[in-house]
Amino acid sequence: EEENCEEMVSFFLESLDPIINEVIHDMEGLSRHPYGCRVVQRMVEHCIEPQKSSILDSIIIHHNSLVDDQYGNYVVQRSL
Repeated sequence: EEENCEEMVSFFLESLDPIINEVIHDMEGLSRHPYGCRVVQRMVEHCIEPQKSSILDSIIIHHNSLVDDQYGNYVVQRSL
């Protein structure tokens, strides 16, 4: 039963890939938004490893502009 549960969770998390791709596409804009930055932070905390790596790569690309931003700095801090 535990294996079935793990498979279901894995399937669900993999089904989020299209949403994650959209977030990555607009990482800078979402990270600089008061609510968007929270979404990005939760994704860094809870996504599975391949997704998390893609998110972190996108944050790294935009880190210079995010560090000095009112909301983006929280995304960078959460990524460390």
